This record gives sequence, C-alpha cells and structure tokens, in this order.
Amino acid sequence: MGLAVRPIVRLFIIAVSLAWLASCAAGPGRAPTPVAPSASKGRQAVPPAGTEPGSLFNAKGQRITHKAFAELAAKHDYILLGESHGSRCDHISQAALIRAMAAQGSGPVVGLEMVDVTRQDILDEFADDILDAQVVEERLDWQKAWGYGFDLYEPIFLAAKEHKLPMAALNLPQTIIAQVSAEGLNSLSPEETILLPESIVPPPAEQAKVLEDVFTQHSSGEDMDKLEAGLRHERFFLIQSLWDSKMAEQAVEARRNFARPVAIVAGAGHVEFGWGIAHRLRAYDPGAKILLVLPWRGKEPREGADVFYYCPATHRSSMGMVLQEEGQRVIVMDVDDDSRAGNAGLQVGDVITMAGATPVTSLWDLHKAGVEAHKAGKPLTLTVLRDKKLLTLDLGKLGKDKGL
Repeated sequence: MGLAVRPIVRLFIIAVSLAWLASCAAGPGRAPTPVAPSASKGRQAVPPAGTEPGSLFNAKGQRITHKAFAELAAKHDYILLGESHGSRCDHISQAALIRAMAAQGSGPVVGLEMVDVTRQDILDEFADDILDAQVVEERLDWQKAWGYGFDLYEPIFLAAKEHKLPMAALNLPQTIIAQVSAEGLNSLSPEETILLPESIVPPPAEQAKVLEDVFTQHSSGEDMDKLEAGLRHERFFLIQSLWDSKMAEQAVEARRNFARPVAIVAGAGHVEFGWGIAHRLRAYDPGAKILLVLPWRGKEPREGADVFYYCPATHRSSMGMVLQEEGQRVIVMDVDDDSRAGNAGLQVGDVITMAGATPVTSLWDLHKAGVEAHKAGKPLTLTVLRDKKLLTLDLGKLGKDKGL
C-alpha cells in the first residue's frame, strides 16, 4: 500500500501524544485538530458540481446511495466511521449512515472513541431511555473529558436513541494515556492496569514508518539526553498501540455481547488504510469483515477506505472559532463571544492570509505557524482579509492547553 498518508493520519498521531509533545497537544481530554498535507501521489479528485455534504462515494469515485451503503455494511461485522472531531458535517454524516444501517435492518452497536470504559453505565442508561441527551452530556462530563462540544456529537446520540441501538464506550480514560505517556506502564496503579487491553498489538510496518517520521519531526530540536529520547520514542509508539488496541478489544466484546455488527465512531487516523483499529480487530477477531469509511474533503485523493462521505474541511478551535478550507483559503465561519479569537477581533467571514510570517492556504499551514510560535515563545499574529482590507490581529502566546 506504500506510504501514502492522507491528511488525518497525522492528526491522530499528534492527538495521542498529549503529555509531552506540548507544541502539538492540547492537554488531557482534548485532541488537537491540525491537518497535514497529503503525501499521496494518487490522482486528485474533486467533487462533481452540486455535490452536497454527506454525499457518498465508493473507492472508485462512483456516487452511491445510503441504501446501497447499508446493504454493503450489512455484509460486514465492523463498520469504522472515521471523522475529524471538530467537524459538525462529519458527525451529521455519520449519524445518517447509522440511520441507514438501522433502517436496513442491520442496526449496529454504536461504539464511541470519545467515551472511556469507566462510563459505560451512562451510555447504557441513555440507550435504555433513562437519560436524555442533556443529562448524558452532564454525566459524561463531556467537555472536560473529550474537549469538543457535545453539540457536535449529538446527532450520533440521537440516531442511536431513535433506533434503540446499544452504545459502547471504547477508550481508555485520558488520565491513563497521559500517565503512560509521562511515566510508562509500570507507573499505573492496579486499578488502572485492569483497564488495559489484555494484549497490546503493535502497529503494522507501514504505519510504524509513518509514526517514526512524525516522532522525528515533533521531537527534533528538543534538548534531551539519549535516555530521555529513548523513553519518549518507546512511549510514543506504546500510546498508539494502547489506544487502538483498547478500542478494538471493546468493539469485539460489544459484537459478542449483542450479536450484531459494531459501528465504530473514531478519528479518521484510527481508520484509514486499516492501520489502527482494523489492524487490531484482525488480531482479536480473525476472519471478521471490516468496512472502512472516511470523510473526503474534496481535494485529496480518495484513498485508505472503502466508502467516503463528502464534507469540506473544517476545524473548531479551542480559541473559540470555526475555520473552514475553501480551495486555497481558510475562512472564519464562526466566532464565540468572549473567546480568545473574539477578543482578538476575529469576525465571521475573515479570510486568514498569514499566520506570523507563514502564508496560509490550508489548516495545516495554520497549525505549523502555531507550533513555530509556541516553540519560539512568541505571540501568534494572524493577517486577515476583511472588506478588501488586510488587518493584523494578535492571538497571544499559545500554551500547552491553548493550541489552535
């Protein structure tokens, strides 16, 4: 399959290194959302004129209906629904796919990366109609535990409730991930150790090469001795394996408990090319049939999955703004009141042209500029085009919990 790397692969890799890659992580309970340029040399594809968000394509680029998707999904045991965490369109599209499967008669268990296994009882009460969406958000302490607004994910919860589908928590608590990242497996308490997967499946060779590249990029220039560098390297790879192994293990358990397929809602980096969760599913449940589904942003090649749903690239920033890529532009789509973005003067409709000294033509450009500003200990300034005028706005310094 080669080393073609679609944008969200690097998003996932960065997201799980939260305790010590401060320039790229947003801290425990938050997964950052930079997107990297595709390294693929495959044929570029563009959506046909009039393509609506949520439209489906197969790997050959042919449009398919939701009914056809549901018929295909019914032949599989695990349906991996990849996403970008900050994209509302992605979650609406995932909910539509879950509804299509349920309407076809193959209603799945809905497995969630976003919920750790210690909170399974809350999902059970929601599925049993004991809790409504507002209460489940509060009980899950969603914003603190995950970091992306519950409103983004509510369509998935409502689809599950509408069709009376069971839901499964898939992940380890973020505190365990952070602890392993900082001090290793041996630092966990007996109670924490019990939550680990019974076996930790390492990444496949192709993904390992990509992980190695990303580790090198994000640790270069740091002042550390050989022992510290070795420990960070070891834990970086361990975290990737822990995260995906646990989610796969829980999905297998859910399939056995409910005797129905499992739709796994997870970041696209856990899904594409079958490197992440699917690789572990094959180890835990040999012979299982796995369907890979990914978002497609309309400009990168369609690779790494069996089915794609179209959603433009968007990012909900922890600074209080929603950004969207349109062609070679990054546009501010929403700004929260009394947020860092709002207080800096950003407005809906602003086109970000520069971040510091970096020209901005993609969300990845913005992420790189943020990393550089953080490492230099300098404020990040944005140049925006508004009403045919260029304005410079100061977002301040980016701390560990204040990434883009």
